[in-house]
Amino acid sequence: MISRTPLAAGAAFAALSTLSAGAGATTLQVGAGATYATVAAALAQAHSGDIIEVAGDATYTGTFSFRNVNGVTVRGIRKNGKRPIVQGVTGGDYNMAVFLNSDDFVFEGFEVIGDGNQSNPCIVHKASRVTIRDVVVHGCGRHGLLGTDTDSGSLTLEYSEFYGNGSGELIHQIYMATDEVAHPGSVFRMQYNYVHDGLGGNNVKSRAERNEIYYNWIEGAFYHELDLIGSQEADTAVAVEDSDVVGNVLVKHSSYRIARIGGDGTGVSFGHYRFVNNTMVLASSTSVAIGVQTGVACIELENNAIISAGGTPALYSLTDYTGSAPPIVGSNNWMTTAITAVPAGFTAQLKGADPQLVALSSLDLRPTASSPLVDAGTSATSSATCAFPRPLATPAYSPALHAATLPNQAQARTLSGVIDVGAYESNATVGGATGSGGATGSGGATSRGGATGSGGTIATAGASARGGTSGNAGSSAGAGRAGASASGGSGGAGAAMGGRASTAGATSVAGGAGAPQANGGQAGTSASSGGQTSATEGGSATTSGGVANPGGGATSAQAGATARAGGVGGTSGIAGASAHAGADSVSGQAKDSGGCACSLPANGAADPRAGWGFLGAMALLVRRGLDRRRRNFSKRRRLVALPERASRVDRTR
Repeated sequence: MISRTPLAAGAAFAALSTLSAGAGATTLQVGAGATYATVAAALAQAHSGDIIEVAGDATYTGTFSFRNVNGVTVRGIRKNGKRPIVQGVTGGDYNMAVFLNSDDFVFEGFEVIGDGNQSNPCIVHKASRVTIRDVVVHGCGRHGLLGTDTDSGSLTLEYSEFYGNGSGELIHQIYMATDEVAHPGSVFRMQYNYVHDGLGGNNVKSRAERNEIYYNWIEGAFYHELDLIGSQEADTAVAVEDSDVVGNVLVKHSSYRIARIGGDGTGVSFGHYRFVNNTMVLASSTSVAIGVQTGVACIELENNAIISAGGTPALYSLTDYTGSAPPIVGSNNWMTTAITAVPAGFTAQLKGADPQLVALSSLDLRPTASSPLVDAGTSATSSATCAFPRPLATPAYSPALHAATLPNQAQARTLSGVIDVGAYESNATVGGATGSGGATGSGGATSRGGATGSGGTIATAGASARGGTSGNAGSSAGAGRAGASASGGSGGAGAAMGGRASTAGATSVAGGAGAPQANGGQAGTSASSGGQTSATEGGSATTSGGVANPGGGATSAQAGATARAGGVGGTSGIAGASAHAGADSVSGQAKDSGGCACSLPANGAADPRAGWGFLGAMALLVRRGLDRRRRNFSKRRRLVALPERASRVDRTR
């Protein structure tokens, strides 16, 4: 009989774990020389609340199938600075690399590499209250992450990087949906992620009942950075699909739109859309920033910086729209002067030729002290016109520059007056900003190799570097890509690209905090190169009883479990699973796992379908009949998301 190893101080993998199990929980270790040789063997012995730790610096062939193991955490543990890799598929479960088919489940700390086959998705979500954290996903010929139309509920995706996934028009990097009948009120929360360089489809396409898109850097989609549309499976009378998009960077490199909202010819949301404190950068060939298609209840834009590299793009356009145009309200948005189609009802509108950012050409999008974005925002970010349910009032954090934020290392957005317009404050320390404190030093101000200065602040070294750490105040000039050590002085506040801020007087190597680490790669870049999560690699110390983490959510942990460094809203408790007693950090509403609200309270908003008349009523009746027929599809058809059907509606442009 194979024994199960209890979690204890000093146990083999304990020092690398940033989560302590609750009473009765067990840690099962997988890897060379560990108790279990395979994840499947450990799963056979796991119970709810258990943690399976998988050793890094090793490649495991998919498929990882997680069925009926509710409440379990499967965590990759870095070894030699490298994550465990799940690569390819071995058949079964419809050729998925990772199949998440268990509730209250956490999957974190892995690199997932697809096989490039357009029939094989990388990660498939078909459960509820699931958390995917600190993963890197690439090379997926089909979707990098797919949420099925049926039997899928709330999902939190955080601290992760997706790139090089998708193909053609209909295969996306992230394609999410929720089952509004089986799991009403479900939420797709996406926070602190880096999604970039898609090879097909959209970077993020979601049909979820509620989308909470917070503090992400999303760039370089094949089509749209965000495609937030209606459910394809549920009866349209069941729910509308709302989207709260707050504190993100959205960068367009092509002529397509940064966001499309409403519908795509196969599903119509009739929902509310709210964009607050985002920084949007349009390419010179971009003709429209936000495409509004088919059916929307209301659109709200507050405190956004919308920057065009050239041309005369429209802020929004209506495509194949049925009925009257939706109300579009907003205030305190800054836009390049050339942007057209700005609603006349916008208030405190700001326009100009230059937003005066640190380095627009290299996408360091923080405003300088003289920027017109500084102190130009408003705290009144929810209009009575749209009556958006449970909004995130203002952003509490900033996205990392060109990187996924490291777990539990989100940079708090500190106001020095009125909130600035856009995703960053002018005093933001993300992206290799200069450290503070110490006497003025000499030498090493721009050194890439980390030549030692004679103490004091590091000028602006690494300010626009994609991976350098600014170094501690009074540190040597180890701010470049080489990541040389920097010692002495008091800790600077700046960490590069989501890298960790150094502690006072600590020796810091490659963006680490606390004990020195040398994980290689660019300091504090994406979680796949040089990032750390565990306490011994500079992670924050855990605190028993649960901690309210970046993004809000749970304030009390389930069963008194210790909150994991890096957990986010609602993921405190056992293995970051559901924290049912947690309070919503924004409105105090009860939460389920992942900081997701369990239900949509009545908000008094008018039904967006009202007033459609006879034709609208007939359309709904036809739609309901089609929906009932869809539910009779075969198991294979229901397991994967239904493909977008051909339609006269232009689904991409």
